[in-house]
Amino acid sequence: LSAEAASRLRQEVRGGFEALREFAATEAAKAMDVARDEARIVHREVMSLDMRVATLESTGTPPSASSRSVVGGGSSCGASSSDSTSAPGVRASSLNAAAQPPRPHLDAGFG
Repeated sequence: LSAEAASRLRQEVRGGFEALREFAATEAAKAMDVARDEARIVHREVMSLDMRVATLESTGTPPSASSRSVVGGGSSCGASSSDSTSAPGVRASSLNAAAQPPRPHLDAGFG
């Protein structure tokens, strides 16, 4: 290759890398925005569940069948009355039950 051809090739490669960097930065920014939105939604749902649990703890009454709905959605997620380790309408597996200690004082009499 001549010096001029090598120089053009280097410029083309640099331009390609720069375009790739810009593309990667744009896509990463989009992914960060989506992740931020998802974290915000999950935080709101957890806070809502925490409020529901606090309400149940303060009243000492078990949840009724009508309160077994997904937070914010209003549709049933199929939690059975024997699933006493989770908040109303939310399966323990969806709350990562292994990461949360059991709450025996809440579970008494719910099954």
